[in-house]
Amino acid sequence: MPAPSWNDLTPEQRCILYEGITGSSLVDILNSWVAVSHPEDGPYWNRKGGYVGPLAEAACSLIRSGLIEVWEEPAGVGEGGLMLAGPALEAVRDHENWWRFDPDDTGDPEEAATRHEALAGTATDPMTTMYIVITSDQARDRGLVRLPFWDNP
Repeated sequence: MPAPSWNDLTPEQRCILYEGITGSSLVDILNSWVAVSHPEDGPYWNRKGGYVGPLAEAACSLIRSGLIEVWEEPAGVGEGGLMLAGPALEAVRDHENWWRFDPDDTGDPEEAATRHEALAGTATDPMTTMYIVITSDQARDRGLVRLPFWDNP
């Protein structure tokens, strides 16, 4: 699949490429995206789960285009390894690799508790594996890395 131009990229793709410059985890990318695109939800972890879908879709398209690499890194245990495209696609499609409900983070005290009732049965264990996104040489060579992503038309 040919690589897109900057103007063809979605804001989510631009965010992922920008965050990949320094090797950000999926969690870091989610936090960055929400902080810039939905600052009202930025301080509240349990509100961020709803933003994973479009980011995961954007990450998959960037993997297929060869614009990012995904590295699997066991949390707190040494260095990770580069993933092949198939397993990388599976990893970024998995919502729980980006975000998990935190029952201790009730969020805004003014917010109704019912907002999170549906999430109570989801995985809440800490992540044992982090997935790190690295912007590829191809993305840099094509001029697809721009700083900052939110101010670059």
